[in-house]
Amino acid sequence: MLNPSYGYLWWLNGKSSYIPPGTPDSFPGPITPNAPDDMFAAAGANGQFICIAPSESLVMIRVGNANQQNLVPLEFLDEIWENLNQVMQPATGIVNEDEVLINSTELLQNYPNPFNPSTLIRFKLEVGQNIELSIFDITGSKVETLADGFYSSGEYSINWNAKERASGIYFYQLQTDTHLETKRMILTR
Repeated sequence: MLNPSYGYLWWLNGKSSYIPPGTPDSFPGPITPNAPDDMFAAAGANGQFICIAPSESLVMIRVGNANQQNLVPLEFLDEIWENLNQVMQPATGIVNEDEVLINSTELLQNYPNPFNPSTLIRFKLEVGQNIELSIFDITGSKVETLADGFYSSGEYSINWNAKERASGIYFYQLQTDTHLETKRMILTR
């Protein structure tokens, strides 16, 4: 009852206030403003964390030493979430699939991202060109070619079903006669 952000050895985000370890002072707001409100975390010495964010279907584990002297560096945890937010895309339910490519100036996109087990890769061509649309794993090895050959101008959608692939980060690359673009996508399980 003294610390609404701590219970049963877990830090609870999204509460009205918190008391950090080693101080009697209470601070207003969530312990990790950059994390989802439903995130809860086990926090160990020197910046070791296990964070669970049900709304993101995400478990984040961090081991190693923190660059701070605090026993449990909650400020460091917020920095981690700030960086995670820069690479994570919005929840797939927020974006209308038809608006993903139509209202964009980008040549290449996929939806949803993160995905499980399939994602729709969309691209548009202003003029007819030879293209190659390929998938690469995190090591840079090509795992599949989805399209190869001449495509006339227009918008195209190609589904990639990755049910046989391991979860993780993949890259999709569109190479045309005049353009090369590579983007990241995340396969979750």
